[in-house]
Amino acid sequence: AVEFKTTDEASIVVEAIEGTIGKKIADAGDVNGTLVAIGTANEELSDAVKASLKGNVALIDRGAVTFEVKVKRAFEAGAIGAVVANNVDGDPIAMGGEKTYDIPAIMIRKDVGDKLKTQMAKGPVSIVFNTPIKIEKPELIDTITGFSSKGPRSLDALLKPEIAAPGAQIISAKMGGGTAGVQMSGTSMAAPHMAGVMALMKQAHPGLSSAELKSVVMSTAKTLVDAEKKVYPLSRQGAGRVQVMKALDASVVTLPASLSLGEITIDSRKQMRRELTVRNLAQAPQTFDVTYEMSAGLSASGPTTLTLAAGESKVLGFSFTVDTASLKQTSTELDGMIRLNTAGAEAARIPVIGIANKTSDIGVGSLLVRSTGAVDAQGAAVDLTLKNASSQAGDVYLFNLLGEGARKEDPFHDQFMERGCNLQQAGYRVITRDGVQVMQFAVKLFEPLSTWDNCEVSILIDSDRDGVPDQELVGAKQDHLKGLTQPEFGSILLDAAKARDLRKQFEIDTKAKKEGVTESYVSAVVDINAMFAPQVSTIAIVEAPVSALRVRGTGELAVQVVTTYQELNAVMPDDYLEKDRTKWTGVNVASEGAAYFGMPEKVTLAGGASTTVSMSKGAGAENLLVLAPTNAPLFGGLARDRQSIVASPTFQVDLANLAVGQ
Repeated sequence: AVEFKTTDEASIVVEAIEGTIGKKIADAGDVNGTLVAIGTANEELSDAVKASLKGNVALIDRGAVTFEVKVKRAFEAGAIGAVVANNVDGDPIAMGGEKTYDIPAIMIRKDVGDKLKTQMAKGPVSIVFNTPIKIEKPELIDTITGFSSKGPRSLDALLKPEIAAPGAQIISAKMGGGTAGVQMSGTSMAAPHMAGVMALMKQAHPGLSSAELKSVVMSTAKTLVDAEKKVYPLSRQGAGRVQVMKALDASVVTLPASLSLGEITIDSRKQMRRELTVRNLAQAPQTFDVTYEMSAGLSASGPTTLTLAAGESKVLGFSFTVDTASLKQTSTELDGMIRLNTAGAEAARIPVIGIANKTSDIGVGSLLVRSTGAVDAQGAAVDLTLKNASSQAGDVYLFNLLGEGARKEDPFHDQFMERGCNLQQAGYRVITRDGVQVMQFAVKLFEPLSTWDNCEVSILIDSDRDGVPDQELVGAKQDHLKGLTQPEFGSILLDAAKARDLRKQFEIDTKAKKEGVTESYVSAVVDINAMFAPQVSTIAIVEAPVSALRVRGTGELAVQVVTTYQELNAVMPDDYLEKDRTKWTGVNVASEGAAYFGMPEKVTLAGGASTTVSMSKGAGAENLLVLAPTNAPLFGGLARDRQSIVASPTFQVDLANLAVGQ
């Protein structure tokens, strides 16, 4: 623990959450000091602030710049320690960075930081870093750490993680430290535990395959609950925490180790079937009771008893039914457990997981341009008829079609990796929101993503016709860009030339082993706006104010559209809409310059409803791209889904509204 002392409270004790960028408290000696608040430290500190920090401890707010920059500025100002207050509710994290500074540095919760600032207004607040006080937390035994990753697996919703293993505050041998030990946390600790378990399993069961050994370990795991005794979902704990002694004594093995229902597109009710092979590992016959435990909205049926002779295998068939009547969210994680019990005890567990996605079925009835033909169409009224044939509500976004791409082709590599982030279509439009003109670009993939975390959208903008991007509109998690810290998705508009210069300088400084080198592109950021990136969808939308874009003198943007699959093993991760990398497509930033303008930002249709959307015909010749991210996507195969419809116009004068003269 560390201890704070204030005017009103003689002792405020909090956990010492140390990172890698500060000196270990245990090695720092007797560090005590008065807190000095310096905000986020997002700019170079003034001389007055530096003077106030000398010999004291910096209290810094999280956000704006990296943890490393914050601690660096405090250290260089003469601070003897740093305390970073979280800017969001929840537990603090261990701050990381590339360098370590010779002062202790910890993070505290937001509410603690707020309390300290209130107390600082009343009088001095001091901190004792190296205190003998210890905080005991027995309730955390067999709970999941806050930094443990959550599943299910992107793209196909398979069970990930599959098992839980000890990985928090593990004492192990210190690399290069001789007989010294070190306490660490992370998958770097959990993975060695599992490696040791699997070595023991291989020794005990040399006749089992790797898949069977994995299944045995998963089927004998222990269910984990949080500090409030609430069971974690399978997407947090997998089958449960590994129990090596129980796994070594396992008497049954199942294949597969878990049953995945995948991404389930559903209107109201859907049934699926799965099979499971069960083999008796014992030297005597066994009879099992089969029980089913499923979350709300998911039910399972199958055999209730199973008898196996010694060494015998049987294939069991199960039916799973999903009913949207019990599902409140558009996308709901479903899980459950099939248990094989013998003599009143659990012999094996088979995790079941799936994601239910309620889908609409929105189609285009007609796209009528109220003119006699294409020649006189500009300025004409346009009526788009939409109908939702599903019982579920759905949304529609209307764009001008920018272009269509082809499926990736690479027969020499893993087709699963090839499908990731495969660009099918792109569209654009200019809308007015709160009096501000906003340029939006939409991208459509061939296959959906469970989450857009690993697929980044890039709109390259060439303003001076030299074939080199002058700006880049990036759609991604903001903290994927070095220097930004927010985890939300964002539309990040970059000065591309400045970003390239920053990268080049970083490489030069790194090669020269220059001190204090950090990679950051914050100074190249022109603007940040929202990004629309729904889960289990093929569609994402990025945007920027028209006023922030570098427009050619002709009033157009020259753009290239690219998606990038951020997976280390991805083959051809970049996918350009135009295969000719030298080709740039012109987009008119005036709303009436597109083929269609004046459309609403979003159209929502209730189940079974139909509507007519009114807009206007512009000067462009593109077709209308109708995007329905709530329609059903397709997983695998070569068919096209219904999340996008390209609508061609029909020209028709509304005769009913013509006056009749004599």
